[in-house]
Order: sequence, then structure tokens, then C-alpha cells
Amino acid sequence: GDFGRGEQVFKKANCVACHTVSATEKPKGPYLGNISATYKRQELATAILQPNKTIAQGFKTNIILDVDGRMVTGYVTEESAEQVVMRDAEGKEFTFAKQDIEERKESDLSSMPEGLVKDFSLDDLSSLLDYLESVSKQNKSSVQK
Repeated sequence: GDFGRGEQVFKKANCVACHTVSATEKPKGPYLGNISATYKRQELATAILQPNKTIAQGFKTNIILDVDGRMVTGYVTEESAEQVVMRDAEGKEFTFAKQDIEERKESDLSSMPEGLVKDFSLDDLSSLLDYLESVSKQNKSSVQK
């Protein structure tokens, strides 16, 4: 794989819509800046190719409908006895008083669409994995300084 090509695949596949790779970016969906510390290359490839196989803890998609008819889809970032705080894929935060939640569902499906990389070659996927691994190493070395 090739780092630069992997970065292009990351952008072309629109991974940037939901993922960040730098701690300085506003959080959206799962942060990938240290992903290779969590997943081995094969596991990461599986997560990309089969996003519904395993959903990372804390990133199950929740859908909340409140009493005013507002529906929000996103990830729960904070929850107490009184309220739920969610973040959508654009990074917007929403706070709901629990008493104002009319309906709440948790999806068994990933927000990441199946087949997202189906039009990319094996070399493209390999480059994407190299890019993610390199970003993780860069972020780790900058944290250690």
C-alpha cells in the first residue's frame, strides 16, 4: 500500500464525513487517530469490509424522538439519570432531558454503510490500511514528545 494513496481513498470513500484522524479535529464518529493500537490490520480490514460484524463499544447508533417531534440519530456520549447527550455524524451535540424522550431505539446496524469500499481495488484497501496505521503511529509519537 501507499500512504498518500490511502489518504486519497479515505477522502474519496467519504470516511472523513464521520471519522477524524487528528485529536485537533472536532469529534464526530469513531476517532481513527489511534486505531492501529486497538485493532490489528486484519481486524481493521474486516471492520471496513463488514461494518455490521462488530460495532465498537460506545458507537452503537441511537435514534431518539423527543416530545417536540425532533428526531436525532447519533452516538450517546454521556448519560445520567436525568439526561442523554448525543453527538451526530457531523459532530453536533444534542442534549435530551430523559422526561422529554418519547422514543429511543438502538440500532444493531453500523452507521457505516455496507459496501463502502466495494468499488476500490485491493491495492486501494491496502493503501487505506497503511494510511490508518501511519496516522496512528504519527499521533502516538506526537503524544510521547
